[in-house]
Amino acid sequence: MWTSDELWPGLLQSFAWLAGLGVVVGLGIWWARRRGSDTLALSVTRSLAGIVIGLSLVGLIFGGINQFVAQPTWLNDNMRTWVDDHLGSLQSPACDVDGSFVEGSPAAEGALSYCKGAINYLPHTPRLALFLAAVFTFLATIAVAWSIYTAALLASQREPFHPSVHRTFTRAALVTLGAGLVADVATTIGMTLAARALEWTPGVTVPYVFQPPVWPFAVALGLLALAAIFRYGAQLQRETEGLV
Repeated sequence: MWTSDELWPGLLQSFAWLAGLGVVVGLGIWWARRRGSDTLALSVTRSLAGIVIGLSLVGLIFGGINQFVAQPTWLNDNMRTWVDDHLGSLQSPACDVDGSFVEGSPAAEGALSYCKGAINYLPHTPRLALFLAAVFTFLATIAVAWSIYTAALLASQREPFHPSVHRTFTRAALVTLGAGLVADVATTIGMTLAARALEWTPGVTVPYVFQPPVWPFAVALGLLALAAIFRYGAQLQRETEGLV
């Protein structure tokens, strides 16, 4: 994700990202042709799925490190809205509308502080919860990519309806649904603990803002549909082979 104050720089960044993706796809096609693959689309799909798995693992490692060492930690939209609506009850150092702290504020000396949706010097407990949320999010991504990789690999080996294909899609659906929901709960807990780490006036309690995501259900439904299709294809293949 990136932000831009102006339209054209943001669009140029988007085009650059798409161009990079095009280069990756082009390299995948070139490599498949060099190997003499007669299933070009499947080879490229398998390569891209492998790249996604690799990038997810790298992102998990470096994202985990970044979660514990980076400053600041950004609140999500729901929690930021709540905190901004209750700034009058916040006793921890907070910046003004220009992003500056009052002269002599302890925030300049490494103290816990809040500024425009970001918390500086957050304790480790909220960071751990947010790290677990990232772990489960990456796990869902890897499960989807692995199911696509398996399907493309077996199809390129002339076994598109191998039993392991529909089993992999089914497992990926369950992992995606479970991991996605756990990631959402961990994110909610982490964001609430992060806001509660700030000092508030007595009687003010930061709530847990739950908003179940839709995407795990949508992705799991799609994967289960693919599992059913490949299971039916495997059944037809067995019946056809029995007639020969």
